Amino acid sequence: IEAPAAVAANCEEDRVGRVLQTDFTAGSGNALQAAVASVLGRSDLDGVPNFIAAPEGYEAALRAWLAERSLRFDKVLLNEDGCLERTAARPPGALCVVRGTSPRGEHG
Repeated sequence: IEAPAAVAANCEEDRVGRVLQTDFTAGSGNALQAAVASVLGRSDLDGVPNFIAAPEGYEAALRAWLAERSLRFDKVLLNEDGCLERTAARPPGALCVVRGTSPRGEHG
């Protein structure tokens, strides 16, 4: 998630929240919803949709929801060594959500 400078300035490290996942259903859980709520400094899931359950797909739903808030989403893939390419570097202060593997399966 990349925010305009004014928004990023308000999202200092101590402003990032900690919202926990509440739905652990494989393939439709709300880990992404909780991660987005957390990185945007929310205190709960209210007002943040479960993007994974969106009929248009999580990427389209997330992009549209963020655009309404003057934010944007960039999905950056890691190289074959599992590293972020230098060309994919983000500016200091850019907000991010990192995903990893799950015991419930491969998603994303």
